[in-house]
Amino acid sequence: MESLTDLELKDLEIYLLKKIDAENEIIISDAEAAFTQFRALLKIKIKDMLSFDLEGLMQILYRLDVPEDETRHAFEAHSVELIAEKITESIILREVKKYKLKREMGL
Repeated sequence: MESLTDLELKDLEIYLLKKIDAENEIIISDAEAAFTQFRALLKIKIKDMLSFDLEGLMQILYRLDVPEDETRHAFEAHSVELIAEKITESIILREVKKYKLKREMGL
């Protein structure tokens, strides 16, 4: 993944928190640490949804416009842990692409 500045990471964190319902608040001044914590919380939420609300997870992936082939590839993994890791990465990469596009367009 292309490296982001601290300000871009903080902006992205705020953007992602608005889009994805995180049960815990992230209150860290260091943007990189906040992003790492956010990623861990997202992975936990995804693992939970894989076990208890797969349909809801699929709807979220659709709404976030995560490429279907990436989702399909994630589900080829042999454990819930690996599936959650791959889906987490796909969500973050997709959101980074949308975030950068919006910044380029001045939105």
